[in-house]
Amino acid sequence: MKIKTSSMLLLCIALCTIALDDFFGIGTSMNNTYLFIGSFFLCFILCVVHGQRQMAVISHKYHFIIGYVIAIALSFVVVFFYSLINYPAQDISATINSSYSYLALLLVYPILVLILLRNHSKQIYRLLDIFAIVIYCLILIQVFLYRTNGTLIFMESVVRFRNERLRLGIHFYGNLMIIYNFYKVYCKKENTFFRWTLLTVGLFELVFYQQTRAYTLVILVCIFTIVLLEKNTKIVFIKKIILIALGIAIISQTELVSNFLQSLATTGIEAGSTLGRQYAIGYYWSMFLSNFPFGMGFPNTDKYYFILHNSIGSYVTYVDDVGIIGQLGVWGIFLIPIFVLPVIRWIHILKELKKHGNYDTFVWYCTVLVYIIVSSATLVALDSYRIMIMPIFIALIEFEYRKFKEIERGNDDGGVL
Repeated sequence: MKIKTSSMLLLCIALCTIALDDFFGIGTSMNNTYLFIGSFFLCFILCVVHGQRQMAVISHKYHFIIGYVIAIALSFVVVFFYSLINYPAQDISATINSSYSYLALLLVYPILVLILLRNHSKQIYRLLDIFAIVIYCLILIQVFLYRTNGTLIFMESVVRFRNERLRLGIHFYGNLMIIYNFYKVYCKKENTFFRWTLLTVGLFELVFYQQTRAYTLVILVCIFTIVLLEKNTKIVFIKKIILIALGIAIISQTELVSNFLQSLATTGIEAGSTLGRQYAIGYYWSMFLSNFPFGMGFPNTDKYYFILHNSIGSYVTYVDDVGIIGQLGVWGIFLIPIFVLPVIRWIHILKELKKHGNYDTFVWYCTVLVYIIVSSATLVALDSYRIMIMPIFIALIEFEYRKFKEIERGNDDGGVL
């Protein structure tokens, strides 16, 4: 029954992720809102019906998770009702359509129940591996079909062109698993064909088909973080110097730096994107100040388009383009309990892991935190396409920390990364 329940729970979490990710971008006639909300509530029903023991463990040992779930629920309810009052032209249904993706943060609870059902985190990483494989394969198929006969399997709205090539996102799991696969190869010495293939394909698609400056920078920073955090010996120190020098040499001999700097310029091909983001930062900051302490809340794009997406000339603002500032404009001070406090807790756990010698786990979750913080400038882990990063990794790091504490007390045999 435990295996069956965990499989059903994993399926529901996968369906929530797929709905938020808009079915890998290939399009569907199914309503994403209904699929997400149905899967979301089924997650909690499964926890109540088949996970009472795990829920009791969470109540007894995972106090931060309980407090975090309460904080998310209260913050969401307050901003939701504020939105109903502030935007009278939209009803409850329209407000739900504008805000349901934020409910994904509450999935931290069933994700933790899932991990406790198996007493390890392997199934979460297997799910992320599967998602990464799917999106990598879909992009390779799309590139082949487009070059062969011009066929598009992705929705036209998500297909772009840059440098005379298709530009397709590899999604949060495709990007994140590049870092994970590098960690497994470099730190855990998992030199398998599977890991090397995923790492190689991921890096190839990152550079040649995603072509997103922010993600490229974030992933480079994370890879350098893993290299620099490796424990120093004479051989390791020399290896670090060689790898960093090699990385700098490769970057300097390519157009990566010049293209990245050009993409940040206010003149040239990418000027519109840069100027649009600059204007968006000012706009959403003003929305935070003018609507303090709530922010602008959840205006429905059909009813209040020009509040959610303000424009000046040909530039249109998007919350997702300006990271933490955009979310501050939405949530106001309620961004503190749902984003800032978990980051502070994360830092505390990392200090404990490093202090007590659990170094490999420290390196990985430190890298994930770097990923979340560095990406918060533009691609913050709270927009609908990336929000599942937060509940998944908050649950994972809390589990690893609790397992570590149990080992320290001699009560358990440790977690698995």
